[in-house]
Amino acid sequence: MINHARKLVAGVLILLFCSLTTAVADVNTEVWTRLYNRTDSLQQKYAVMQSIVENHNREIIPVLQNALQELNLEVETVKGATEKSIQVSLMKLIVKELGNLKAVESAEDVYTTLSDAEDVFLKSEAIIALGNMRAIEYTDEIALILRNVNFFPSSDARRDEITAYACVLALGRLRQAEGYRPVFFASIGWYSPKSGVRDRAAEALDTMVDDPTPILSEIITTDSSYREKQAALEAGLRSAAPEEVKTVLATTALEEALRNVGKNITQKAELGKIRRTSMYALISFEAANPEAVPLLEQLLYTKYDMNEKLTAIQTLGVNGTDDAVRALSTYLKYHNERMASGINPADYRPVRATIEALGNTGNPLASEELIMVQYSGWANAVIREAKAALERLGS
Repeated sequence: MINHARKLVAGVLILLFCSLTTAVADVNTEVWTRLYNRTDSLQQKYAVMQSIVENHNREIIPVLQNALQELNLEVETVKGATEKSIQVSLMKLIVKELGNLKAVESAEDVYTTLSDAEDVFLKSEAIIALGNMRAIEYTDEIALILRNVNFFPSSDARRDEITAYACVLALGRLRQAEGYRPVFFASIGWYSPKSGVRDRAAEALDTMVDDPTPILSEIITTDSSYREKQAALEAGLRSAAPEEVKTVLATTALEEALRNVGKNITQKAELGKIRRTSMYALISFEAANPEAVPLLEQLLYTKYDMNEKLTAIQTLGVNGTDDAVRALSTYLKYHNERMASGINPADYRPVRATIEALGNTGNPLASEELIMVQYSGWANAVIREAKAALERLGS
């Protein structure tokens, strides 16, 4: 009889709380704590907690934190599927609100929930909450979770995708370098398009670290796949890093793509894509870095794709340094001497591209070999192009 009366009173209280939520937004934390503790069942606690969290007021943080601590201690004692489900729902409700309120003071309790949770949605809610409250001390732990899901997925793909999505959200908000690498690999990982993991990870990469190039350079130069190297280069070029830093990254990627030799058509195409992306970046930045010159020069004399060769010539022209002009002049000299000895080029495009590139450098060192075009037996069209290039040099 007494128990029945207590339940009746609790039910009335719950209805009262729900109807007066807006009127009691300023109720102090001690009152909310007493009201929550006077309820008997998890179902009743859940109903009261719904009213509490509707306040969205930082003053209720101690109430939420105390309730979560109590629930963490009782995790193993709750039996039965229904009760367990209510307990999980109550913990999710509390954890989410602590995250929304950015209650970093409760991070330890939320991490305890994360560590002990068997329900993937509760675990994910705890991960997201730690990100929302900027609990940067847990960056390594969340990064490890994502790393393991990236490389060692379980047989439950859906569960892993839910976890990965939460980790990506959290690490993107924590904005720590330690979280960048696993988010990068999530952006090119095994996840299905429907999960949204890869797209959300790609978005996070653009904002979570101002200069990720040291991390990406390591990925490019270590034993990663050519697809991963390409993705790392693209991520670096999209980042907020200074152009001079991106120039170094592009040069590093170009060197790596020249050092490696593809074993099949797919790998050769992937390496070609890295080289082209690197050169387009150097052109875009108008990079005048001498370090790139010997790499670009390799493309002039070896049997790479003609379009790559033409792009290398253009890149050297944009580079414009004395080293770049000497490289282009040496290449034009090679063709001048062959033409003078009666050996016509199989393709005139590299010659004409070199003449144009030398004219675009604005560097007087280009004059000598451009003048020699007139005396090497070239057709009038080529000679006219050389004279036009000389005019641009002021020669």
